[in-house]
Amino acid sequence: MAAPIIDSRDMQSLVEQLKEIYPYYTPEWRFSPEDPDPGTALFLIFAEMFGETIRRFNRVPDKNYLAFLNLLNLKALSSKPARGYLCFTLSAGTSDPVYIPEGTQVTANASDGGQPVVFETERDIMLTPAALRAAFNVHGEEDRIGAVASETLLDIKNPFKKGFTMFDYQEENLQQHVFYLAQQDLFNVRATALLQIEIENSLKQFKEKAICEKLADPAYVEWSYGTEDGWEPFDHIACWGNLLDLEKRRSGQIALRELEGNSSRWIRCRVKERLNEQLADIDFNNLRLKAKYIDCDEQDGLLPDRVYYNDIEVEAGGAYPFGEFFALYDNFYISCQEAFSKKGAMITLAFILKHHNKVMNNDNSSAIEWKMIMRKSDLEEPERPRVFILKTGWEYWNGQGWVKLSCAAGAEDIFLHPAAKEKVVTFTCPEDIAETMVGAQENYWIRARVLSIHNIYVPDG
Repeated sequence: MAAPIIDSRDMQSLVEQLKEIYPYYTPEWRFSPEDPDPGTALFLIFAEMFGETIRRFNRVPDKNYLAFLNLLNLKALSSKPARGYLCFTLSAGTSDPVYIPEGTQVTANASDGGQPVVFETERDIMLTPAALRAAFNVHGEEDRIGAVASETLLDIKNPFKKGFTMFDYQEENLQQHVFYLAQQDLFNVRATALLQIEIENSLKQFKEKAICEKLADPAYVEWSYGTEDGWEPFDHIACWGNLLDLEKRRSGQIALRELEGNSSRWIRCRVKERLNEQLADIDFNNLRLKAKYIDCDEQDGLLPDRVYYNDIEVEAGGAYPFGEFFALYDNFYISCQEAFSKKGAMITLAFILKHHNKVMNNDNSSAIEWKMIMRKSDLEEPERPRVFILKTGWEYWNGQGWVKLSCAAGAEDIFLHPAAKEKVVTFTCPEDIAETMVGAQENYWIRARVLSIHNIYVPDG
């Protein structure tokens, strides 16, 4: 409550008042504050003393007011230093925190234009360049997580910007219950395939079938695999005891994706919204994964990625694997990323084998000894000796060199016997098979190598 002003005159007001009245009392006196005479100096001393009297007189209402409050037995609060809030802002481009110790002095301009007011900080402050980037509303009972729109986040540089409402659950629900599985080689699948998960619970084996049935029920969960464009659902899910079958009936690469800092090929099981309580009893202590090609597109198998004769690329649909005229240690390379990356898998290499006679020199080198009378057999061209591959070695790259590939019986002499039928080479994909460069193409490769040739040096074979 402000006390009333009894007399509002100040020093300047007294001077102006004297200027108005002195001509009527002492016309002969020259009153000039700018060039004072003894009379003027005497008046200025009087005016300063009288001004102090006016100031003290104006404080009488305050004194009377305090006396009145004292009658009520009230006491004035003890004086306290002024306090206020400060906002520190780091300079643009600052990357490291800045320390401001306790007692750091700051100034504020006085409202009446007087001397600046000095303040001191009450405690240590650490200014960080970190800024609010995201905020989320979480509701445990509703099983919801909502992201606050970035345009409504508080901005310390613009404190009057419209903020956001806390505990507002109108945003899109980001809460998910997802189980991820990663396998770099087993999930290296482009064609149609069957992925199989064997679920084991050694302590509660009686629950394994029930767990599998719930995980195969599309009413509860959705199984999908990662692609370059997102997540694609599997086309069919089935369970057999503790085996869960995931069928991929469409062509498309299960791509490398980064998840939580880990780059691999991923499949996931996502619980349908608000159904996590129905799956709370699912537990297991071991998983086994299998992958198998299934012929949904009637392709009758996977085609090789590339096929090379020595360093020359040939067509996988039909070619001479060792050239039209083979030589010792010729090589036939086959690559298939999808098949040869499955370490430990049983792989069957099938192809149609045909034999074609090729003669490097078509001129008959044996001269005919002409006579007047000759038998028919003397005019017949002698049968050329046959040249064929006796032994073929199958090899793979193990990261350091080409080593022998353990194939089923019959692989070494597969090119020996003339035939026009399907041939099969069966082997277990080695655990140490590694990618290498063949013909400037990095991939998983196996090769057939000519080790022995029958009649290798015979002319006109």
